[in-house]
Amino acid sequence: MANQNKTEQDKQKAIIDKILACKETLGLDTLPTARQLAGFGIHSNQLMSVGGLTKISKITKIPMKGRAYARGKKVKKLSEEEIIQKILDSKEALGIDHMPTVLQLYEIGLTQNDLKRIGGLTRVSKEYGIPFKRTGREPKKALGAGQRIRPSRAFEKEQEARKQGLHYADLQKAETLRLYGRVER
Repeated sequence: MANQNKTEQDKQKAIIDKILACKETLGLDTLPTARQLAGFGIHSNQLMSVGGLTKISKITKIPMKGRAYARGKKVKKLSEEEIIQKILDSKEALGIDHMPTVLQLYEIGLTQNDLKRIGGLTRVSKEYGIPFKRTGREPKKALGAGQRIRPSRAFEKEQEARKQGLHYADLQKAETLRLYGRVER
């Protein structure tokens, strides 16, 4: 029993050493991601045998990549005024006349939760009169009244098919066969 524990500890130490070597090779100040580790031959089943990246992070005291917080520690939530001020400051710092993109806001430390808490960028845009960046892919507004979904006469043909107890597609096939005749092999 003691030998089994010792071999498991040796395996765990060997995997952690491989992970630290990978970290040094990549020049990271955080733990490598599972995808980066797979490139170095350390696969998910090996990580799970050690307890996962979270446990390795706790053992080595190296933070994980992509974590805005450490488990067990509370991060101070920004107030609505602070979030809006950050958005306006980033707009001025970037020297743009439109609303900063979500990626630009992520770079300064705002998360999706922060943006949702204040009602989204649309609310800030409306309240402060800041337009969004024009991409050229804005949807074209439909002119006038709503348009038919199906092409001309299709609705009437579908009603006619229902009267005969057929599905619209069955009526189309029947019309095609009537017009072009049966194809013989």
